[in-house]
Amino acid sequence: MTTVPTPEALQRRVQQSLSDEQVAQFQRDGAVCIRQLLSAEEVALLQSGIDANLAAPSPRAKIASRPDDPGRFFEDFCNWQDIPQFGLFVRETPLALAAQRLMQSRSV
Repeated sequence: MTTVPTPEALQRRVQQSLSDEQVAQFQRDGAVCIRQLLSAEEVALLQSGIDANLAAPSPRAKIASRPDDPGRFFEDFCNWQDIPQFGLFVRETPLALAAQRLMQSRSV
């Protein structure tokens, strides 16, 4: 990402993107759609990390779909410390703050 957002800027984005009604819906239903929380640059950062992970899977990687399945289900865990894009995405986007608000938690 070109610039690292301040915690205050991330908090403002969460407040603008996530209503009290959505928090209540999440508490009730366990899921909610939050539109426009992530910028195009943040989505591209995540896509770059996914591409890197698919190109060089860790020893924990697994294909969890059958050859005759219409899609491919790939899983690979605990890579945020090994794939720089994942670490940046975790630390420098509003996603963690949104999760914290949705779960009404003090930390995430």
